[in-house]
Parts: sequence; C-alpha cells; structure tokens
Amino acid sequence: MEEVYKRGLRHLQLLHDRDDLVARLGDTDNGRDHMGGLTSIGKEVIQECNRLGIVVDLAHAAPQTILDATKVSTQPFVVSHTGPVTHAADNSQMAGMMQPRLLNRERAKVVSDAGGVIGVWKYMAGSVREYVQNIKAMVDLAGIDHVGIGTDTNILSSRPGQATNAALPDMRGGFFYAIAGEMLRQGFSVDDIGKVGGGNYCRVFNKVTDGRA
Repeated sequence: MEEVYKRGLRHLQLLHDRDDLVARLGDTDNGRDHMGGLTSIGKEVIQECNRLGIVVDLAHAAPQTILDATKVSTQPFVVSHTGPVTHAADNSQMAGMMQPRLLNRERAKVVSDAGGVIGVWKYMAGSVREYVQNIKAMVDLAGIDHVGIGTDTNILSSRPGQATNAALPDMRGGFFYAIAGEMLRQGFSVDDIGKVGGGNYCRVFNKVTDGRA
C-alpha cells in the first residue's frame, strides 16, 4: 500500500466481480458470500488506506463486507457506482441481474452514517430524466450530503446507445449540463446540484487525504 501511495494512488476500489487471485479481501456482490464479509487482510488494507490517506471504494462489495468496513474504517468511504434498490423493483428486465449490486435504505444508511458518498450509476437509466429520478431515489435513502455522480461510465461520450458506457439519448449540451438542468426541473436546488455534482465526493476525498497529497 505504501508503494502504490508513493506512485500517486489516492482512491482504491477494494473489490470487483471476482475474488482476488492473490489474497481474498472480502465477499463481493456476486452472491457467493463465502468469506463471511471482510477478511482479515481486507481489514488490514482498509486500515492502511486510512493511515496513508487513500479513499476506500466499496463498489461491488457484499452487504456484510460494507458493514464490516464501517467497524474497521476510521475514515468515510465511497460506493462509487450503484443505484437505489427501489428502481430495480420497477424494472423487471434489470432486476435479476442488478439487484445484488443495488443499495436499499438499510445499506445506504450504513454508508451515510459513516460519512460516505454513494455514486448513482448511469447504467440504470434510459434517459436523463430517469437518471435524475434515480439520484432523487438515492437522496431519499441516504440524504443529499451522501450522494454523487456514479463512476464506471463514459460521461463525456456524445454517442447515444445501449452500451454501459454510452451517452444517454437526450444528453444534449454535455453530461453535466443535461443532468444539472434536469435536476433543477425536478426540484433540486443549486446547492444540491453542487453537492451531488462533486462537492460531496470532494469533501470525503479532502478529509481522507488531508495533509498527505
């Protein structure tokens, strides 16, 4: 961890779809749940990230892994790309595949109580309007101070399409321009947009990396 910190790493996604081939760090959201949550070495990695000043990202972590992280981490963490579980219930085509990756009220509260931020993934929306509705649903679960724009998406793409990293069909004028305009139409304030659009993440990043970058 010290070596990657020296090389400039300041944000680490702890897990992905499959178990780590070198050392298993914790259960992922693939539904296998065979480690009982966060492993001992996973706990050590989080503690080292806290010590060095690296933001821990728990995207793809199983619910128990996230809960275990709150007991270990002394710093807020992020879940960089997910969505509100309430949306999956309204979308049967996505529900089966995406359900394990989404956060319900209880899981979202775990992240917000730890001071963290949840990024809303664009993949769960077919339009700018739907994407902002998902942001609103996550704000209802976690609070306006704990929601952000999801990663794992090419938000600068100008080509509409169905692929995960493609632009939304009505993304005219650029991603943030379109999202901010729709947030205003759906009742968000300018201050709310600043928080979701980057302010919340910057707060966590600055707190974790303070004095070390």
